[in-house]
Amino acid sequence: MNKQIIAITLMILAMTASAAAAAGPMPQALTQGKGYIGANYTELTYDQDGMAKDPEPTVLVGRLGYFIIDQVAVEGRLGFGLSDDTVQVDTNGSTKVEFEIDRLSGVYLLTHLPISDGLSFYGLVGYTKAKITPRGYALSDTENGFSYGFGAELHSSDQFGLNLEYTQYLDEKGYDLSGISLGAKIYF
Repeated sequence: MNKQIIAITLMILAMTASAAAAAGPMPQALTQGKGYIGANYTELTYDQDGMAKDPEPTVLVGRLGYFIIDQVAVEGRLGFGLSDDTVQVDTNGSTKVEFEIDRLSGVYLLTHLPISDGLSFYGLVGYTKAKITPRGYALSDTENGFSYGFGAELHSSDQFGLNLEYTQYLDEKGYDLSGISLGAKIYF
């Protein structure tokens, strides 16, 4: 199943890149040789089979990227938990567990599709490693796997952009970790 998702995502990214090449005006921030640094505020959802409610901890994620060719960037991310979430893990409400994301890191390939001078949509694929701590249980777990997502970026200038993003960080048997992010980037 993961191989199919990877293949489909790579095909979509390739089609996006070729469509982007034929598209209209491209923001200068998306050109080859540009680097950027940024941060995202992310609300994660940890969805595990059998849990009564999904915990939604928050994370601050730093981003560092470089456009290897026009509209295609390689990006590294490192995030740390801001807040945890306490949820009932059984249906009768007797067991409560506090979930926290200690660390979130990864490497991603982003492909942008410019819509106008100030707006682009993008897709991303990559690899994520996350340390998840369920307090109330005697364990902490480090998970890793394939990630994918999409977003929109508003370029208010050639040096500054805002983004809204959905990312499926981990999608494993029995659980998944996804997030909605709002962020900002500075280009250099």
